[in-house]
Amino acid sequence: MEHEYTSGYAKKYIEKTLTSPYTTYKNQLIATILKTLQVSCVWDLGGNVSGLIRQPGSLRVQLESRGIDYRSVDLVPEYFSGAFAQSLGVNSASIFPSIFGAVGDLQALPMASNSLESVVSADVIEHVPNPSRAMSEIKRVLQPNGVAIIIVPSLYKLDAIHATHVEKKRYSSHKNKLTFLEWMDLIEKNGLTIDSKQSRPIGILSGLLYLAWLDSRFVPRKDSELTDEVFFSEAKLFRQVKKAVSSFDSETDNYLLENPTKIQPLMALLKTGNIKELLSGVKQIVADRLNQEQTAQFDELLQTIESKKLELESLSKIQELAQNNSNLFLGNSVLFVVKNT
Repeated sequence: MEHEYTSGYAKKYIEKTLTSPYTTYKNQLIATILKTLQVSCVWDLGGNVSGLIRQPGSLRVQLESRGIDYRSVDLVPEYFSGAFAQSLGVNSASIFPSIFGAVGDLQALPMASNSLESVVSADVIEHVPNPSRAMSEIKRVLQPNGVAIIIVPSLYKLDAIHATHVEKKRYSSHKNKLTFLEWMDLIEKNGLTIDSKQSRPIGILSGLLYLAWLDSRFVPRKDSELTDEVFFSEAKLFRQVKKAVSSFDSETDNYLLENPTKIQPLMALLKTGNIKELLSGVKQIVADRLNQEQTAQFDELLQTIESKKLELESLSKIQELAQNNSNLFLGNSVLFVVKNT
């Protein structure tokens, strides 16, 4: 199968994705949930080079630190090669000496039916041409009562609402831009059961910050997968605030999920469409964590937002989704814990 995942893609993944606070937090969360569920072995579907690299952002590192075996499937044979990682500038001390895995496609997994205890598809399935077929494959390879963790975007870059002003301005590698409700429907139509108690949003406050992108001035330009984003003044300001808020995602998610009454005012403001007030509420929650410079940047962002510049069609789509009253919607991403019952 042809693919777009070149050495440049892997290098960017190593240098940016694996070192990001989001990736470390996400993989810590996955590993913690699977440990709680007493899983002993996990296949990472679309693992990229995560199984090669010794970094806190690596799912393999997080799983093995909890006594869970890690295995990987990916389209690219080089992603299983330590020599390949070295060719991208990774120090040999940061490369695992070996990796157990298989070259394969999520839409046609190279495993026997009912053979796997657990799988993870984290920020992968939105890139797959046929997501329903991929879900069907997950169902097929899981043992009875097997567990899958599936992570997909929610408010991330407003992809799920197909914001025209965003799509015109920036390239996205996501082939499937579905709402969290559409992802839920796709999972269940393929015979899998969502564990609503274990499933959760990831990055609630940093996800809500993307509502600033309803004003196109805050959206950076991106021309292709391998080109860097171009930030003008408002987009640069958004990036600074997003970086600050994202660094607290783990703590603020736990706080909000343990205190759901703190989420209710945010949801109410979202339903009314008062984005400026909603983002002011985000700032209040993180205020004591921000330093003086970050506080000034957040204040400037709030002052820059003008209701008359918001894309109302996109806002109405978000308000419609908010009527579902599900906390899953509020995150940068949504983590589904799925069982093959």
